[in-house]
Amino acid sequence: MENVTPLNQSTVALRERICPECEWRGDKLEAADELACEKLCALFVHLPRLTRIVAQFGSEPPCGYDNVIDHFLRRAHEQSGSTQPDGEAPLRAYAADVLAMIERVVARRDDQASR
Repeated sequence: MENVTPLNQSTVALRERICPECEWRGDKLEAADELACEKLCALFVHLPRLTRIVAQFGSEPPCGYDNVIDHFLRRAHEQSGSTQPDGEAPLRAYAADVLAMIERVVARRDDQASR
């Protein structure tokens, strides 16, 4: 049986809910499977860390999610050396939607665990 974690569920939910609307998505087919653009997309690159942060702090970490996203974008900019890394645009555009989606996944997991 496959290990279903909040990260696995968040990945699937991201592909189903965000990817079909993403203007940076290279492949316009259904988003059930991994897409080529995921390797460079900041949403997928940072999804493991975002999922851990949401699982740890719930709806808002002490520093606020805006600061978390700004930190990720700043670090990516420093590491790439470019003025606007293409892979970061989806994180900037969809951060609020992705965080809300992760919160629902984590809350559902916590709800099921408490039963």
